[in-house]
Amino acid sequence: MKRLKTLISVMIALMLVISFTGNFVFAENAVITLVENDIEVCEGIAVDSLDHIYYAERDLSFHSYNLSRMDADGQNKIVLAGGFSDIRDIAVDVTGNIYLTAFYSHSLIKLDENGGSKTEIYTCDTDKYIYAIDADSHGNIYFTEAKSFPSYDAEIKKIDPDNNVTLIASGYSAARGLVIDSEDLIYFTAANPDLTGRSIYQMDINGENIAEIAPIPNDSMIIAVDSEGFIYFSTYESSSSSYAIMKMNESGDTQLLASGFPNVFGIETDSSGNLYFSDFTTIKKLILAAPSPVIVTQPVSQTVDLDESVILSVVAEEVASGTLTYQWFVADSEVYEPATAIEGATNPNYSPDTSLAGTVYYFCQVTNTESSGLSATTASEIAVITVNEEVVIEPTPETEIAEMIDTIESNITDNYSKSLISKLENIQTKIDNGKYMDAANQLHAFINSVNAQTGKKIDFETSEYLVIRANSIIQLIAQ
Repeated sequence: MKRLKTLISVMIALMLVISFTGNFVFAENAVITLVENDIEVCEGIAVDSLDHIYYAERDLSFHSYNLSRMDADGQNKIVLAGGFSDIRDIAVDVTGNIYLTAFYSHSLIKLDENGGSKTEIYTCDTDKYIYAIDADSHGNIYFTEAKSFPSYDAEIKKIDPDNNVTLIASGYSAARGLVIDSEDLIYFTAANPDLTGRSIYQMDINGENIAEIAPIPNDSMIIAVDSEGFIYFSTYESSSSSYAIMKMNESGDTQLLASGFPNVFGIETDSSGNLYFSDFTTIKKLILAAPSPVIVTQPVSQTVDLDESVILSVVAEEVASGTLTYQWFVADSEVYEPATAIEGATNPNYSPDTSLAGTVYYFCQVTNTESSGLSATTASEIAVITVNEEVVIEPTPETEIAEMIDTIESNITDNYSKSLISKLENIQTKIDNGKYMDAANQLHAFINSVNAQTGKKIDFETSEYLVIRANSIIQLIAQ
């Protein structure tokens, strides 16, 4: 059963009331919605790339099974094919072909995307049964095949698009659940040799690199895996006489997601990490997280000068439900951890401090929080802000004289300004020709002329500036 796409369903309640007397329990971060409840008995679910939901429905009136399909919102329900003696599991390949495991007829059945062209592509010996089935990204089909009591010897096989059958793995007991993740890794359940326990195993699509993930209860046979590598399985709780759904990480640690169901026949996950399952007469969606925000405009790295204004911005798509909030962080490097939340930086735009030279790393976390309390966070790209060191320009006689001429032109208006400028130009010529002593003597004469006109043709502030610059030039040419 391929990774489920996001299904849009109508929220019914946090705890659904069905024809079962169990007490429902949900993890704090889980919400249940109902996808379909007009089902006799539902066994096996799958979803194609167009978000069509496929499921096996037992017709109690005729004691047979139908393969049905409905839209992502549970509407437009149609029966694609019927009259099957039984359907244990369903898979849809990359081209839309549908595959069914016919348990009691010991066979695999292939149909086209509309439920037609029914073909029996594989039949096992009558002392064996086909349990779980899934398809990889290349159009290959994988399934578990096991003997009945007392041996329960099991094998995992592959059928390629040309219907060639290959043995992938063997030597296991009572292999039941099987699922393939988005990276084409196979997960399956198998019993211990003495049938006292069961474990989840992982291997590649060639049947190599087999590893035991963790032990699970002996009655846990149906599994699913999400895009982050979390494993989901059902188990029976004798204390409540009901079934529960568990979540397991790669270390084998488990978390109860929901319990109190009369049965669990199928489990699937979508690309957002939500879980779908059939619990006898309904198909439900267990929402484990709100839709993640999608950032369409990322903050931009910049190189600026000291105290230059900078604005970092993120733009996220509006969400159908929920509220978007923002929090900016400063990181130690171009990775997200470690990082520190910036107090008060809770808007889409943030203006970082540029008063100190150096390089600082910023990013924004955008969180979507729904009314149910579920939330999901997306981190922006990291923006690198580099503040340049203050550039100190060493003065030269040429730059000092140019600034003095600008000051004279701006602050002395009569013809006396022309005389001062002419003196400075002559001094520049002396310096250019290497006649530093002559230039120094002329600078002293310039200072005397300025002092003589201070308070008359030259204001005190301009006079002080010109004298300081003239003395600076004398020091520069004396070096």
